[in-house]
Amino acid sequence: MRERFKKEIGDLIAVLSLSSWSVYHRVVALLLIFLVSSALYQSWYAYENGAYMVKAEATLNANPSEVWAFIVEAENRERWQAHITEIIRMTKTPFEIGSTRMLSWRDENWRTWYAIEETTQLIPEFLMETVQKSEKDERSMTIRLEVINNCSVKIMLEERIRPMTYQDRLIAPLEKGSEKDRLKISLDALQRWLTPKRQQSC
Repeated sequence: MRERFKKEIGDLIAVLSLSSWSVYHRVVALLLIFLVSSALYQSWYAYENGAYMVKAEATLNANPSEVWAFIVEAENRERWQAHITEIIRMTKTPFEIGSTRMLSWRDENWRTWYAIEETTQLIPEFLMETVQKSEKDERSMTIRLEVINNCSVKIMLEERIRPMTYQDRLIAPLEKGSEKDRLKISLDALQRWLTPKRQQSC
């Protein structure tokens, strides 16, 4: 019985062996194996994590202190951060760790949602980190400033986004490009808002 089982397993391996297949069929089989493996990995990754990161940076022609105030103050953030339509303070001031606020979002397809954001780290004129939760996703944002001179500063934006539903996590890589574009639009808007101030202070 044992020998028969071994023989049947051997016959099955021989049938599935690629060595007897034509070059065309080998290529097709390997391609199918690759596609199935990629799909299985993407499904596993979406189920386990599904988060992705987007980054953008720019050099702003403005005073570093003015840039810092503009990116931290809730009243100004809704002016330059793309897709955020309103920010309502909840606890503490924006310049304090642990401060919270409610954000109203609206994307390019006019879909709206609300999120609660908390400041988790703050180093004046250098670093700001926040975490954000909504029914749509969980996000963490890091803003870093690198002073070049009194009238020039490099700003780096970094966001980690994790959709809440499995379906959205599955297609998350397709959203990465539009989210990166949103950061670039935000930096362009920030430069436009700061230009009048630059003319006065630099």
